[in-house]
Amino acid sequence: MELSGQYQSLDDRSRELLDRNYRHEKKCEYTRAASEMYSSGPFLWDSAWIAGKGLVHYDPRRAAAEIDSVLDGQWRNGMVPNMRIINGTINRLAWLTKHRYAHGLGQFGNMATSSITQPPIIADALRTIGNQLPNDVRASYMLHNIERTAKYHQWIYDERNLQGNGLFTIVHPWETGRDNSPELMQEMRGVDWKTPRPVKWILEKFINGMRTDTKHVSPEQRATSEESLLLGEAAVRLMVLNHYHGRDSQEYPYQVEEVGMTSILIRNNQHLVEMADDYGYRLPDDLLMNMQRSEINLEKLFDPTTSLYYSRNPHTRLPINKIPSIGSLLPLYSGSISPDHANTLADHLQPGGLFDAPHGIPGVPLGAREYRKNSYWHSTWTITNGLVADGLYREGYEDLAEKIDLSTLNMVAGHDKIYESYSPEDGEGLGATGFSWTAASVIDIIRRLKARNPNLLSHS
Repeated sequence: MELSGQYQSLDDRSRELLDRNYRHEKKCEYTRAASEMYSSGPFLWDSAWIAGKGLVHYDPRRAAAEIDSVLDGQWRNGMVPNMRIINGTINRLAWLTKHRYAHGLGQFGNMATSSITQPPIIADALRTIGNQLPNDVRASYMLHNIERTAKYHQWIYDERNLQGNGLFTIVHPWETGRDNSPELMQEMRGVDWKTPRPVKWILEKFINGMRTDTKHVSPEQRATSEESLLLGEAAVRLMVLNHYHGRDSQEYPYQVEEVGMTSILIRNNQHLVEMADDYGYRLPDDLLMNMQRSEINLEKLFDPTTSLYYSRNPHTRLPINKIPSIGSLLPLYSGSISPDHANTLADHLQPGGLFDAPHGIPGVPLGAREYRKNSYWHSTWTITNGLVADGLYREGYEDLAEKIDLSTLNMVAGHDKIYESYSPEDGEGLGATGFSWTAASVIDIIRRLKARNPNLLSHS
């Protein structure tokens, strides 16, 4: 059954965009996150989503190379940085990691990276890519990258499992990929960053003067100046601590057992276990035990008074706050929560529910006090729509998941350009244009819906 003209055009435009954003430079194959922004190199969860949801459907070789490019930046201790810095003096100056490989943290002496990570979604992509690779290269490619992914998950449990309970502790909101999500920013405002006044003044001037995002996009669609300064102070603090910020850096003031990161970790643990079994790779016993702890303790982040999950302080074991965000729904993706809790979260997405919106799932509920129209991670993003829909399908809420998929598809189709995010209120395109993971989401949704119901997207 052929796609209707609207959806065929959208599919074609999405593939063309991914091809246009392709780069092969300095022995690194990757897809730029956007056509005019984010030009520094591959980002962890952008590239994993682009490869596992977009490229895999029409160019598995390139999808495999994209994952290789991310994992080639892995540090010796197992950490996978949120970005490899291929281009851009500003990012190199901002992270200053290249010369720090003398401390034994890095795998390659001439490679610059950030010193934080991002949602650990590599196994999800690998599982899909492996199924599409030719037989003659599949086993060697998968075993090599299963080993690297297992080392990454081991690092998470060694360095970011501060209380030994399997909950993923972040040290910077950038690690979640949801940079200015309000519950994370509210926690930052309560931190004393110990930044000397002259340094803070210089940092503020530097950030406001060197920000490139607001040169391409309306400032209301990005993190505010106040939020950017807080995020910058946190990054400077990491540099003061020599970028080593796991169990040995208890003095680092921002530590959050983050519900979204833990949920994504759990689902990718499941993928990793399945791949290891398929390819005969033995995972360490302590890693398997920690995976079980993650599933058990994720449920302790559920708040029965609001029927949502919240991130918490690893030391007090209390919620950092009870500001609802898309992170509160990501336990659906984990595949490990109780049926009752899954049903409760699904209710929040039904008409009249807390997260009900005309266009997709908002980063912050429209009725929440903290919601800011058109603001960066307050808006609707196809990647989080996709994570939630994935979980809903597996939990048995197929009609609701299909509704989210269709809403996402039509939201993107309503514009000539493919945007970074969209207004949950009126569907307006927001942020960067030529955004690659939005294109990847479109490609994946079209194939999923077509496989489920060949008539759904066809000519009427």
